Order: sequence, then C-alpha cells, then structure tokens
Amino acid sequence: MTESAKKLEENPGRDFALYDDLLIPVCAVDEDLQVAYFNSSFSSFTKLAPRKLRQKSVREILSCAALQATDLIERCFKAWAPMVSEETTFAVGDGEIRDGIIKLIPHEATNGSRLVVISIQDISIERLLHAKHRIQLDELKAKNAEIKKYSEGLEILVEERTQELRAAMGQSERLLLNILPRKIADRLKTSDGTIADRFNAVSVLFVDIVSFTPITSSMDPIDVVDFLSQLFDSFDSILDAHNVEKIKTIGDCYLAVAGVPVEDPRHASNLCRVAIAMLEELKRINAGLMFELDARFGIHSGPVVAGVIGHRKFAYDIWGDTVNVASRMESHGMKGRIQISEATYELVKDEFACEERGIIDVKGKGQVRSYWLLNQK
Repeated sequence: MTESAKKLEENPGRDFALYDDLLIPVCAVDEDLQVAYFNSSFSSFTKLAPRKLRQKSVREILSCAALQATDLIERCFKAWAPMVSEETTFAVGDGEIRDGIIKLIPHEATNGSRLVVISIQDISIERLLHAKHRIQLDELKAKNAEIKKYSEGLEILVEERTQELRAAMGQSERLLLNILPRKIADRLKTSDGTIADRFNAVSVLFVDIVSFTPITSSMDPIDVVDFLSQLFDSFDSILDAHNVEKIKTIGDCYLAVAGVPVEDPRHASNLCRVAIAMLEELKRINAGLMFELDARFGIHSGPVVAGVIGHRKFAYDIWGDTVNVASRMESHGMKGRIQISEATYELVKDEFACEERGIIDVKGKGQVRSYWLLNQK
C-alpha cells in the first residue's frame, strides 16, 4: 500500500464519508490493488472482520474472480474512467459463492493519491425475487402491442382493448407502489430532481430469518422464492394495518420503518405492534411446516435520511446511525425474541411490557442498554 493510501485509510475523512452508512458494499483500492478504504457493508458482504480486510489485496478478497476483477481495476486506472463488469460469479471472504456486478469509479483523494472506488451489486437473491415482476412487465408490453395492432377501424375491439389497457395501467401502478411508497411515487412522477428528506423521529425494524439458508439449500430456487414471497407477503399485510412502510428485503432479511415518508408521532408503538404480530405469524406458519423457522428482531428509534437512489431500477431507502443501531439490535439479539434499544424503550414503556436485558457490547457503539419487547399491556 502506498504511503498516501495508508494515510487515507487511517483518516478517510470527506473522501469516503458518503459511503460509510450505505447498505451497498463499497471499498477503495490503490494502484497496488491494496484496500485503502471499506465500509461496514463491505465487511459484512465479505464476512471478513475489518482487521482482516485492512491492507489486503483485492485478489485475496474476490478470489474466484481475481483475474476479472484485477483486470477491470487495472483498466480503470489506465483509462481513468468508470468501468462496469458483466454479471459474474465470484467468491468472497472464505469462499462463499456470489453473483454480482462490479462497478468501478476512479477517485483522486484529497491527499493526491489515485484510487479506484469499487461497489458490488449482489444479485443472487434479487434476480430470483424479481423474476415474477419481470414476467408481468413483459406480459403488459405484449398486451399493449396487441391493443395497438387492432385499434384501427374496429370500434368495438378498440373499446375492449381500451379496457384492457386501463387494467394494465392499473397493474403498472400497483407494481410501482410495490417498489415505492405512494407519496414518493407521486413525487417521482412530477419531478426529475433528487428526492431526499430528513426525518427526526422514526423507528426502524430489522427481521432476520435464522438458519434459512441451510434449510433451503436442497430446495428448488423457484420453491425458495415462492416460500419467501408468501412469508414476506404475510409480513407486508401486517405493515399495511399499522401505518408502517416496508423498505426492502435483503435475501432473508426484512427492513421496515415507521414515520417515513409520512411523519407519525406513534411510530415506535406502531412498529412494536408490527414486530409482535410478525412473531405470532411465524408461529402460525411453523405449525404447517416440516421444519421450524426462527427469527431475530431488532428495533431502534431516532433520525434518518430517506430518499430515492438511482434513475434506473430505482429504490427508496433509508440511511443513518439509527439504521445501523437497529441492525445491531437484530444481529446481537436472540432467535424468537424482539430486542429494542433504550431509545425505543423510553417511547413505548407505558404501553408495552418489556424486560431489561442489561448492558450489551455492540459493534461500533460500545456498551449499550437494551430490552426485550414482550407484549402490549
């Protein structure tokens, strides 16, 4: 690693601060292909502890795609222009196989060093989960083409096809609302600008299905997607009944927020009711399964920034320390239990029965006090 890159790693400052809280894995490498910066999502993605990532070569991290990755990086340094790989299969960390797209952007740091910023789009689960939507969109295009073909000179047929078109437009609207909240979808239709808002009081929920990957390792991919769709559809119905917004699913992890995009003074209470209802729904689903599903739940309350990322395949997402702490509440929790932070506890203690867990050591936060959410009083 060059001396300037070492200094950057010790104090990335404003060069990479915008990547710190992203859920997308991001790292930066110098011209010797040594890692000079990485965010927490990159560490989680590679399943390598930060101390193992520092000063490593990218060849060691993206092992199965070393030739592809390093060739792309070297070409990026040489051309000093952004590069995007084809969809590729590679291994990360200890060899876990992933499908993804590698994107590279050249970056000249404030200290003068030349670096390449690498982001990885993991498409292993997303590609399967969105297959159904892609099929539906193709069917809509076919229907629209059929309407155009028969519209001339046939008034009755025109009227019939017009009705089909209206139904198709309604279906497109429903698909859009499956991706974005209605308020954000309406803003997106009328504005080409960036959509980003700050919310000072929200609650964030992470749910992780425990041991899901080993359970489904022998299942057909379509069966895995169908099972996840049914499970998450039942979670979606619970959210709809409690004024809570689903943000996204990441594999078998579910992220939701209350108080976004419409402010809600009862955000913490509503999200606690959702978590309890989800836990009960898992018990109901387990009654009809040959295996048993467990989940960890984590909730934290505080400020976030919310907005739309990208102009193609855009997504509504949330960022900030509140999201990170909620994730830690889940990952440091126990299966079958809902762990809430002290901030959330103070908002719901008069309405919900809670049990103090005590002080726990949370990665990146130090020692914090947490509670188990039990039930509504």
